[in-house]
Amino acid sequence: MVHLEPPSGKEVQKINEAFQSFQKRKADVVKHIEGLARSELSSPGKKVLGIFGSYTSMLKPENRTGRWVINWTARHISGWEIVDLVITGDAVYLKDGNSGRVVKDSDLHTLVKQFISSDIIGSLEFSEILAKICNFGIFLITNDRSAALYEERAFHYDVYGDKCLGVGVCLPSQFSEETLLSCGHQAIILGTLPPFYPCTKLTCQEKCPFRESVKSVGVEIFVKPPFMRLVAAPSWKYVPHIFRHFLNELK
Repeated sequence: MVHLEPPSGKEVQKINEAFQSFQKRKADVVKHIEGLARSELSSPGKKVLGIFGSYTSMLKPENRTGRWVINWTARHISGWEIVDLVITGDAVYLKDGNSGRVVKDSDLHTLVKQFISSDIIGSLEFSEILAKICNFGIFLITNDRSAALYEERAFHYDVYGDKCLGVGVCLPSQFSEETLLSCGHQAIILGTLPPFYPCTKLTCQEKCPFRESVKSVGVEIFVKPPFMRLVAAPSWKYVPHIFRHFLNELK
């Protein structure tokens, strides 16, 4: 049997120093990327919307992936006059001033993906940076979401003091109006669309979609800040309409 000698104190110290040096370099890279993202995408008076969620979730109807839904929503809202640009984890969407068409820009994301592939920065850290620099946010919340809602936390903390509106949209796999109503949530109806249900309280019943969907961060992340909203909806197709509804409330 081979007996390994324990590392000496000097060896342990060298490992600790190397690790601390790596952590410092990583923190510097994250700081520089955040500065670059702010200078490229955000400026005083510019209205920036970020759309976040799990890329791998399968959303009904039509069994679309989260990535597809997020980028579909971004392209849809980018044509509106109420935002200057829309950012996702994949790209930046904006309306061309000359043609009026929605165009897609991926330069910043291409640069950051080089750092991600080198394990210098993680994709979740990049999402947090994007959430920090947005004035507006849409967060698609699904029951099977594995991430601990990092973007919602970053947006909620409002480190730059420029947040206007963040809307968390729960899209439970089993949408139940009966359960939502029994928990005391009132319906909001937009024209001919099916109703959606806002959450305005800190406690919900055990089977309530809000409690299940946001268990990793808690309802208070959405309910306490005046610029945050939390709703449950029967389909991802209504997300742009829900966002517009709350935007109109701000006017």
